[in-house]
Amino acid sequence: EIFECFTVPPKAMAFTQSQVKLGTEPGADMMLFDGSIVGKVLECEAESRLVWEWRQSSWPDGTASKCVLTFSEQGAGCTK
Repeated sequence: EIFECFTVPPKAMAFTQSQVKLGTEPGADMMLFDGSIVGKVLECEAESRLVWEWRQSSWPDGTASKCVLTFSEQGAGCTK
């Protein structure tokens, strides 16, 4: 379920209490915290890996960072 908090807008909005734009298709735009963080999906492996190129909207144009999130089951009811 934690993977969905990063890929399903209603779940992410409940978690962040802000507007988001999320997806799983490479090239899709993403936005978190009412536009404070913006970027694109670079890679997505369902339930296991998500890679974004992202930036804070206050950063200079052309400045971005790469965020790699990996998810794995650690036992019943746990995600790492």
